Amino acid sequence: MNDMIKNRDALDGSISANINGDTGNGISREQTNSGGLVDIREVVVDKNLTKEERIAEFVRQIKDPYHFKCGKFTVTARFTDGGPTLEDCLGRLMT
Repeated sequence: MNDMIKNRDALDGSISANINGDTGNGISREQTNSGGLVDIREVVVDKNLTKEERIAEFVRQIKDPYHFKCGKFTVTARFTDGGPTLEDCLGRLMT
């Protein structure tokens, strides 16, 4: 986790991980998500399914792939219009 925080500047602000549940407009996503957040550690997808079926099953179980739990942390992913792609950002983290 420390490496992720240390390398956060490499993302140019295009992707942010928000662990306090703030949607950026002062409203907690937990407040807007009456069904609660899914812990990604509990998502299990059958590897025998086709790629399309695995994706659909993952999305069905996680409900919101941009906002979920991972243990005690809340993960929120945001992307900037016209910014670098996820692949570009991850590539910069690896170099």
